Amino acid sequence: MGRDRGRRPQLKSLDPDSLAAQAELRAELARLDRAALLALLDRLATESSAVAERLRYLADPAHAKTDLAARIRRLRASKRFVPYRESGALAREVETLVEDLERDLLPRAPEDALALAEKLLALDGALIERCDDSGGAVGSVLRDAARLWVSAAAAVRALEPPPTSDWVVRLRSLYADDGYGVREPLLAEARRLLSETELRTLASAFELDARRALARAGEPGESAVGHYGPCSAIGLIAETLNDPLLYERSIRLYSPQPNELQAARIAQRYAAAGDAAGARRWLAGPWPIAREAERLRLLDAVHALEGDRASQITVRRKLFELEPGRERYRALQELLEPDAAAAFEAEVRRAAPGYADPVAGARLLFTLGAVAEADAMLRRRASDLDGRDYGRLPELAEEALQHGAVTAAVVIWRALLTSLLERAESRAYGHGARYLEQLRALAAAPKAMQLVPTHEAWEAELRRAHGRKTAFWSRLP
Repeated sequence: MGRDRGRRPQLKSLDPDSLAAQAELRAELARLDRAALLALLDRLATESSAVAERLRYLADPAHAKTDLAARIRRLRASKRFVPYRESGALAREVETLVEDLERDLLPRAPEDALALAEKLLALDGALIERCDDSGGAVGSVLRDAARLWVSAAAAVRALEPPPTSDWVVRLRSLYADDGYGVREPLLAEARRLLSETELRTLASAFELDARRALARAGEPGESAVGHYGPCSAIGLIAETLNDPLLYERSIRLYSPQPNELQAARIAQRYAAAGDAAGARRWLAGPWPIAREAERLRLLDAVHALEGDRASQITVRRKLFELEPGRERYRALQELLEPDAAAAFEAEVRRAAPGYADPVAGARLLFTLGAVAEADAMLRRRASDLDGRDYGRLPELAEEALQHGAVTAAVVIWRALLTSLLERAESRAYGHGARYLEQLRALAAAPKAMQLVPTHEAWEAELRRAHGRKTAFWSRLP
């Protein structure tokens, strides 16, 4: 998910997206001496109450604390529902709060920063419930607030004389109130705050919670999934400690015979810890075909840990056969000796035109430099192209054009545009107009003129079939 990381407004004389301009300004300011900078700030503060307020905020931690606390109170007081189109602005407001707490208050007053971070984090439920966060932006910045809490807690703890506060209890209590999954960083990054012994103590406490919840499951008024929260917490701690055995126990608590999905997650933790034998125990096949690729990828990692190149080659060949593609081809080729690599390349060149997925076949042929074969294959299999494949076809058309495969590019853009108009995808008409402009630009190319129908005949038929879609045609010259 992409994050719209908003920032405070920049100086109007600068393009806010111009990193070069901002870097140049910083360099100029760095060349000023202290007296000149003070004079500049004094003049700006005199001319602008906003600048004066900001300077007071930066100079005085108490003022910063007051300002930040007021902004958190305003967030808490608001009851207005935020629709999806405005959720990004809400996320930026929370994000700016997190950044200001971390940059302006934490270095100078860590206890105040910790208290305010905890207040901000306590708003997670209220904020998520009063907005449409379908894009996850608000949830994402609240996870940043959880990371900030860990940073502030670690800073406060570093200043405490022994004996320290019971941070295990405090962290456990804060995580237990997580109803929306945004407080996971509290445990995922807890190593910055707690010792290994404390983390294991925390895991034991969550295990006790899980066992109690499992024992009560099915009783009137009890949740049937009440154990998931504490089991998930143990798993997060296990990842923090890089302890695959603890991670395995977090799953076996509620699933004594883990399914393939759970087995894959366990195997991944063993592999991440460098325990090839532990991972292998969970990768015995066969698995359902839908998960076989995942099993093979994990086996590849296990064989790499073991230094077993021959087994890696076998696994990567199976992965390629399961779903031929450019990345899997390259992954296998990098392990093969020169003669075997040449034979494999020849094999793929022969087979690619007949692959069930023509896009994968064409990509491989372009990778091998077999441009004429790719061009001929796409022209021959035009009806096999799925015009709804916006994720791959436009990129493949551009790649074809870069290689000089003009007819292939034309065939792809025709498939995209025809599908778009047949489904009346009005939101994509802008893309469709660009496709048609590309087709018109290529119409006079000698290779394109060999296509049947020609561009003129094809566009005439397109107008006959979809001429009433004025919202599309109005976008063209």
